[in-house]
Amino acid sequence: MTNTKQTVRKSTHSKAPRKRLAIKAAHKSAPSAGGVKKLHH
Repeated sequence: MTNTKQTVRKSTHSKAPRKRLAIKAAHKSAPSAGGVKKLHH
């Protein structure tokens, strides 16, 4: 159980900054909301 918990923690930790970067990139490259929605999916 501890192993699965660790992996979940790692995935969330690496996903958080990636999402922020993706949103930033989307705002820079695609000012339209469509681009942001695509990345969010």
